[in-house]
Amino acid sequence: MQTVIVTGASGFIAKHVIIKLLNAGYFVRGTIRNAKKGQGIYQAIEGVCSPEISKNFELFECDLLSEEGWGQALVGADVLMHLATVVPLREPKDRNTVIRPAVEGTERIMRFAVEAGVKRMVMTSSIAAIGYGHSDVGKVVRLSSKDWTDIAGLKESWAYPEAKTISEQRAWEISKQNNINLTTVCPSMVFGPAADADTSASLEIVKRLMNGQVPVLPPGGVSVVDVRDVAQVHVDALTNSESYGKRIIASAHYISFMEIVQILRAAYPEGKFPSLTAPVWLMKFLGKFDRTIRQVAHDLDTVRHYDGAPGANLMGRAYRDGQEATLAAAESLIELGLVKSHK
Repeated sequence: MQTVIVTGASGFIAKHVIIKLLNAGYFVRGTIRNAKKGQGIYQAIEGVCSPEISKNFELFECDLLSEEGWGQALVGADVLMHLATVVPLREPKDRNTVIRPAVEGTERIMRFAVEAGVKRMVMTSSIAAIGYGHSDVGKVVRLSSKDWTDIAGLKESWAYPEAKTISEQRAWEISKQNNINLTTVCPSMVFGPAADADTSASLEIVKRLMNGQVPVLPPGGVSVVDVRDVAQVHVDALTNSESYGKRIIASAHYISFMEIVQILRAAYPEGKFPSLTAPVWLMKFLGKFDRTIRQVAHDLDTVRHYDGAPGANLMGRAYRDGQEATLAAAESLIELGLVKSHK
């Protein structure tokens, strides 16, 4: 039985990855920064996996910015799946609170992996490392894994894409220097069902819409993908040698914010959903004063389509569409008591 290390085990995507790995017959060691989250993660895994499978999962307390714990966690490991990162709900005052854990954490984890003799690694990157900083504002653009975010082209300090870009580039450098077979998975905006109440920044969109906390929609939209598909791409990449040395985009399709609202309104007609869209100029102006708005105010008039075909090819099937992913997110948030039921 192979042992797979999954960093950031408390994460939205990570929990789905862990479940799929366990069901596929792997022994999984998860790492978490705060041991207090451990019981909740065990409960989430035990809630969907049989007792016989759940016993093949254990947790280690490790911090991306600390040396402690990594050596012990990686002893005897066959595969490293690096998912841990900081995803801010709003643009931080200090960008290094996002960039340092991403970059230094990747360097640290890979150093311990090299010392442990690990030769296979799958890393979660993001379309944030692909689609930004280019001179394409106000256009419809098509992007593939050959594209990289141009950090120098970002008009304002935007910590998350900078962190994801630099950390992924460092991972490629280190993997080549140490003969590690690396695959990076670059998901778009991740919807789908939450495994437990410890959800993600991406589900905040659905959560706030369901709770009537969004008075007016931002213009534009996002490329979306279901978390179950993102997890499947990670697991399928693990054993498929065709993914070695490649960046794999996991993205179903582009969907406007208004379409997301229409999907939710049709399913929950009693909900109080916004019907108006703010102009681009207003969002950018408000973003100068509000760090939460600033997170969604970048290039709102640019439509980005990402080539997610390689991820679908790995799975051997099409992605779940945006409607299924959105409704699965909403239903799980209701079940977990995080939003109003509207029924």
